[in-house]
Amino acid sequence: MRRPPMWMVFTLWAAAATGAAAQQPDPLAPVLFLLGRWDGEATSTYGPYHFHNEVVRRGNWLVGSGEARTDQPGAAPVFTTTVIGRDDAGHLVLFLFDAAGMWRFAGTGDGDGVTFEWREGGSFRRTRMSPQPDGSVRQETIAHLPDQQPPLPKEVTAESVQRPAP
Repeated sequence: MRRPPMWMVFTLWAAAATGAAAQQPDPLAPVLFLLGRWDGEATSTYGPYHFHNEVVRRGNWLVGSGEARTDQPGAAPVFTTTVIGRDDAGHLVLFLFDAAGMWRFAGTGDGDGVTFEWREGGSFRRTRMSPQPDGSVRQETIAHLPDQQPPLPKEVTAESVQRPAP
């Protein structure tokens, strides 16, 4: 029996490996609706604000950069950076960085969007993001922060809608 040439064996192996890889679902599928440039408006415990953010894919991670501004005279903008992906155990995670620090959120995705939650002691923050039929993204956040000192509130809510930026 003749053995096939080595190049043929390698070609068949590469085709099989490529086919197997193509069948694997994208690990970021639950959050891919967040890709793009966005402008949004929100209402929150702190008052209304406007924001702009951009989310790009970098390999196995989505990296976001955002800026939020209130209409209050003299209020400083809030700058954020987010990194979304899968941890070593395959769980969906979101890392949020802003002037107040860094948080690691655990995520769950379903057919209607994604929820990220952070907990530490008696404090928590939960954010739900859902794509809408018109191409916008709705976001709802609730936080319980018992260690915050006045004038900062212990209960914080926010609702926003972001639309693709021109």
